[in-house]
Amino acid sequence: MAKTTLIEKGQILQCAYFGEFSGSGSNNNWSLVLGTASFTPRKANSQILIMYNGTLYNNSVPSSAGGGARLKRNGVVIQSAQNADGGGTQPYAMYASGLGNMATRLHYQYLDTPNTTSAINYSVEVSSYSSASSSFTAFGWSIVIMEIAG
Repeated sequence: MAKTTLIEKGQILQCAYFGEFSGSGSNNNWSLVLGTASFTPRKANSQILIMYNGTLYNNSVPSSAGGGARLKRNGVVIQSAQNADGGGTQPYAMYASGLGNMATRLHYQYLDTPNTTSAINYSVEVSSYSSASSSFTAFGWSIVIMEIAG
């Protein structure tokens, strides 16, 4: 007699860690792709929890400055940083006025429902914002992906 294994809704089917990613770039663009994680779900109705985090350091002259990260699935943005300045036009998760250099550890989570058992490429991009010229460094970034039974 064959043994049947029941998979209950909410059960973690698999988990993967990708990291350490780092890099640097210039302000006001999303040109820095920190890392890409390829993940293949076992069940089409699973939910995929993506957790990504790292440190973003903005090296700007004394000015208003900020920064953030965003997540892409197969090249399409599925989550982007929220405005931290109360309604500004730049998508950033950290913001300070008149501070100049600043660094912070950023943490993001996203619950995806891709409805597939094909390989998915999740990538993390970072950007900074400054009202003056600046550059930024991102370091210690990682991605953790968990498949949760649906």
